[in-house]
Amino acid sequence: MEITFDSILIWISAVLIASTAITVYLGSNRLSSRSFAFSILLVTVWITTLGFADTVQNITIVTFLTKLAYFLGGAIASSFLYFFYTFPDDIPPPKLLIYGLLSLQTIFLYLYFFTDYIIGISVSSQLESSWTFGTFYFMFEIFFFGFFLYGMMILIKKYLCTTDSQIKRQIKFMLWVIVIGSIPPSLLSIILPRLGIYDLNWLGPISEIFWIPVIGYSIIKHRLFNTKVIAIELVTFALWIIILIRTFFAQNLHEVMIESVMLMITVVFSILLIRTVLHEMEQREQIERLAGDLKKAYSHLSYMNDHLEQKVEDQTLQVRESYEVEKKARIQLERLNLSKDTFITTTQHELRTPLTTLKWEIDSLQTAFPASPIEGLEQSFENIKASVRRLDSIIENFISITGEKEE
Repeated sequence: MEITFDSILIWISAVLIASTAITVYLGSNRLSSRSFAFSILLVTVWITTLGFADTVQNITIVTFLTKLAYFLGGAIASSFLYFFYTFPDDIPPPKLLIYGLLSLQTIFLYLYFFTDYIIGISVSSQLESSWTFGTFYFMFEIFFFGFFLYGMMILIKKYLCTTDSQIKRQIKFMLWVIVIGSIPPSLLSIILPRLGIYDLNWLGPISEIFWIPVIGYSIIKHRLFNTKVIAIELVTFALWIIILIRTFFAQNLHEVMIESVMLMITVVFSILLIRTVLHEMEQREQIERLAGDLKKAYSHLSYMNDHLEQKVEDQTLQVRESYEVEKKARIQLERLNLSKDTFITTTQHELRTPLTTLKWEIDSLQTAFPASPIEGLEQSFENIKASVRRLDSIIENFISITGEKEE
């Protein structure tokens, strides 16, 4: 294994990108954040693979690592397409798309590692290795660039369809993140080697470091973490890099193993430390929210106490006003009842008196003319008496309804 300056830069880039993935993953439990962290983690594995390929001399291992790097490139495109669907509303993509991506990855797994149809390694007479592009290499290009372009079209469509200004800013920022993070490595590690330019391939994984300031700006701009968490992460990530550099410059295998074990232990304890700090932050935020709620409740209670006397006076005044209104209504009702009684009494007198007189007159006429020679006169008397009785019945019903029926 040959340690070069290029390989050291690649390994440092891998550590920084891995720390970014851990930061994003631990900082939020949203689906979009977790899928973005997973995509960055695949980028870390891709960088690490190229770092090994740059230091290993065995042609078999170099071939395997080169094929693995291209396979990881397709996996990165698939994972970012999944992320494009979930961002920013955390809605998972259709299951048919997930099954399709897994099926394509399975097919490419076979083509990469069991054939040379996509990528291979050729060795010259001077024992220098170079890549060979197989007959189906265009499938990788369509697969990789097509997924990224389609994903960006999804983000642009979401940007145009939403009316929320905050979501628009998030989508716009994420488009810049994807452009900055995908174009340099694609140019240096995919497009230029396709044109026969291999000298700048080592810059591809290092160019991923451009993601660090952009994502760091997002963390600070959107206040995902406070200064304490960011400081802890910077210290731990710097410690990782220092131990990694010590590993590269170890004098023998024993020192390499010691430094590697120290690096793994440091990574584990750093992750536990960050998770502990995040948990404490969540608890502190909950306590602050509860304190804020209590403060609001106390302020409201103080306001109620200060204005209680005035509210009691207002309520008493309203009760008095309601009582006065009720009293006036009761007086008016009594007047209406008196008017009703007067009306009914007057109506009884005015209706019954002439009706009684009419009955007497008819009876007198029947008595005076018991056998009148006028034809039909007796029948007329009976009809008049029937009408008088009907009118009397109507008057009785009217008096009964008003409750003032005379004895």
